[in-house]
Amino acid sequence: MIKNHIMIILSLLFGIGIFATPLFGQVEYVGILDTPGCPFDVFSLNDLVYVADFDYGLRIVDVSFPASPALIGGCDTPGDAIGVFVLGNYAYIADYDSGFQIIDVSNPSGPSCIGSYNTPGTAEAVFVRGNLAYVADGLFGLEIYDISTLSNPTWVGNWNTFGYATGIVVSGDYAYVADFERGLVIINVSDPANPIFTGAYNTDGYSDDVYLSGNNAFIADRDQGLQIINIANPTNPLLVGNYNTPGVAYRVVVSGNYAYIGDYFSLQIVDVSNPANPTSAGSYNTSLPAKGVSVSGDYIYVADSDSLLILRFVVADIDGNASLSLPRRFSISQNYPNPFNPATTIEYYLPKQSQVSIDIFDLLGHRVRTLVDECKSAGSFRIEWNGRDDFNRPVSTGMYLYRFQADDVVQTKKMLLLK
Repeated sequence: MIKNHIMIILSLLFGIGIFATPLFGQVEYVGILDTPGCPFDVFSLNDLVYVADFDYGLRIVDVSFPASPALIGGCDTPGDAIGVFVLGNYAYIADYDSGFQIIDVSNPSGPSCIGSYNTPGTAEAVFVRGNLAYVADGLFGLEIYDISTLSNPTWVGNWNTFGYATGIVVSGDYAYVADFERGLVIINVSDPANPIFTGAYNTDGYSDDVYLSGNNAFIADRDQGLQIINIANPTNPLLVGNYNTPGVAYRVVVSGNYAYIGDYFSLQIVDVSNPANPTSAGSYNTSLPAKGVSVSGDYIYVADSDSLLILRFVVADIDGNASLSLPRRFSISQNYPNPFNPATTIEYYLPKQSQVSIDIFDLLGHRVRTLVDECKSAGSFRIEWNGRDDFNRPVSTGMYLYRFQADDVVQTKKMLLLK
């Protein structure tokens, strides 16, 4: 039995039952994109990833070829973009000391700001449902706005959480707020003009983010790691289980049986199939703190304060077998390392059995080396070039092109050999 798991949106139902033996997986690098700013949050939807890029506002990235993500559009915001939520043709940006911004993303290559509201506090996160935007507004707690007219949001109501609201999710009649030193705060918002405090759970740390799955709220707590809180009775939330991450837990999302935690200099993956006993399932070191995480289809998108990182999580069964899900399309990755000396690695992806060729050319168009020329089964593959030509002679320093052909797809990329 082979299982493949990767991240974005979820649906989990916890209760009494039989839980599988926890499995440990491998987190694999797929691709990376250096954004112009400092990525704080990320939201993935279909083949696009929306990045809250701090002082560069919103950046939109095409990930249809995950190994080669491409920046296709952006919209600067007046403040510091630290949170992003996307619904339909609109992205909602938590813009810190400039409130929240509403950006039309119907044309991803030319997004435009169409509305905003300068909240009284510092907008840390925004969640949208219907015609209402719910903002975790720092010292001012929960702020609620009517966005039925996108160009002119209007204030509806608020509840001072008495902590520092940093994360927000709304489900049913309730808003669930990560309130930093006050832990999880639950507010009845059935009447948005008159929110009512319902319940709370103090995590004994600093709750930074909240994510709901089934009857559980998953909290990323800077001191206490992952906290799993049962919210079946919102007036009396109860701790179910916890997992202490190695660093500082900033963000959490859940997909399938796994919680994906943006931690201090790493992504942590935790098996929560038994929420009373969460266990480590894998991890990946990042260059800087992982402030944002999103999971979509086969891929994990991490905003690591420096770049957008694309990963994939592969889980082995109890017999140790493992496999990636089949790629969605033909593609080839950027070689790594690049520049390189003396060797570099190239990965390529085939959704079905195909005749494949990968050739290396110099800038004059002369073929230097054929790396692949054969029929390959569907899957993900990796090949190394050692900087030598077809006659095993070392090639000179310089720029080279490598061309991938499979089915009716042709892709060409550059690489640099330095000696």
